[in-house]
Amino acid sequence: SAHRPLKDIDKSIQISITLCSAYLIFFLAQYTLQISGVLACCGAGLMLAWLAPPIILSHESMHTVWSIVEWMGNTLIFLLAGLIIGHRTLGHVNGVDWGYLIVLYLSLMSIRAIVIAIC
Repeated sequence: SAHRPLKDIDKSIQISITLCSAYLIFFLAQYTLQISGVLACCGAGLMLAWLAPPIILSHESMHTVWSIVEWMGNTLIFLLAGLIIGHRTLGHVNGVDWGYLIVLYLSLMSIRAIVIAIC
């Protein structure tokens, strides 16, 4: 029933609800209402942070799951950016550029070795 006390198994349900609501709010705002989905998610996050703490069973679990989602999103964005930019610029790299790259790498490794030896 809807009025039963929250139990330990409800943690996964709460986490699933927050994940699904984030995606649902984004797509409803972006494609149905034609407003910014990012701003809608920010607003939903503010409301969740304001109203949800008394009913969240495990703040640590919620934080852990959202930290993993954040890490995966950041990794995916930077991976795709690197692949796209690398694909576009690799054709414009000359042999001299590779030489500069090797010299720069060896210089940085030498500086690193010196700093490690000194400290």
